Amino acid sequence: MVSCKSKSVKNGMIIVTEAPRNTQTPDFINGESRRYFPGLRISAFKPGKPSSLTVLTEKFYSASTPKISYDGRYMLFAAQQLKNESWQIWK
Repeated sequence: MVSCKSKSVKNGMIIVTEAPRNTQTPDFINGESRRYFPGLRISAFKPGKPSSLTVLTEKFYSASTPKISYDGRYMLFAAQQLKNESWQIWK
């Protein structure tokens, strides 16, 4: 479980999904679409302070699509914990 109240996430931080540099762009013209890439990670950072970047999903092979609960206590996201596992929803 990833808590939004952890010491690493503070008020005013932005949560993003990062993709590795070697991620290939899908060919949308030919109808190819990939929603989940290997090596994605969810991170948080303070605007204007790039050194404040904190990876929130270090223990996952790949993670994306973070959604914060209405009360700000939890983050829901899709992830693969290990390389050959299915994608699942995590809290």
